[in-house]
Amino acid sequence: MNDRRLTSFQLNVPPQIDFIKTDKTDKFKIIHKFGANFAIGTSIEDIQSNGGIYNWPTLPFKVEVVSTDADDTAGGNGARSVIVEGLKFDGANLIEDSEEIATNGLIPVLGLIDWFRINRAFIEKSGVYASTTSLSQQGTINVQTEGAGEIHAQLALDTIGFGQSLIARFSLPSNAFGYLQLISAFPDSAKPVRYFLFQRKNSNITSAPFTAKRIVINFPPITEPATLSPQNPVEFTPNTDIWFSGIGSTGSTNELGIDFELTLKFFDL
Repeated sequence: MNDRRLTSFQLNVPPQIDFIKTDKTDKFKIIHKFGANFAIGTSIEDIQSNGGIYNWPTLPFKVEVVSTDADDTAGGNGARSVIVEGLKFDGANLIEDSEEIATNGLIPVLGLIDWFRINRAFIEKSGVYASTTSLSQQGTINVQTEGAGEIHAQLALDTIGFGQSLIARFSLPSNAFGYLQLISAFPDSAKPVRYFLFQRKNSNITSAPFTAKRIVINFPPITEPATLSPQNPVEFTPNTDIWFSGIGSTGSTNELGIDFELTLKFFDL
């Protein structure tokens, strides 16, 4: 997640969202997010590299970082630290924050922040000067609730070492609107996959009645790459969770990758 906040004067705001620009003091940030599910079954799953369904938290939590390989550790030949980015409570508001957590191989290392949402995680330091075939990680790395709980972000190894999370979801802070500009989907060409974009407003309301989940876009089954660039960007209000899910057509080997771009417009609380 790019953490530079630019004024509308500094940022070349795409023409189709120019209507949200008011003056040179507006603060914007462009978010490029991407995720993948490598084995979608015939029941709905979220687009994340660890597959399955993400269970959205309703209470703050701390995360721990753990690898499947002992060499992802200080002094090792893999990942030595991971940066986690997301949202935490500041009073009743959700604000952005990040923390760097040192790795210790197979032993979970606990972070310090009480998180409410995790938007991204990536390797910050490695024991290897990486190349295409020299990986920055030796194992799959999970960012999970302390005590081997819910996986909020996974840095998949595969055979190439992704180096960062693959999660097609994003949560807006309390001081920003989001404008969805672009969605690209990349399926397995032999197996049709349906996919969906959902939202839940007022994520910071943590006791019932909660704001309901609503579908934003219902995409038909696809077998080839598809891109949607709305003529008028889709607006999301502060404190909104957005995420992509999919349903495969056959077996458990359907694949789907999702890329999307948001422009955040910040305001003072």
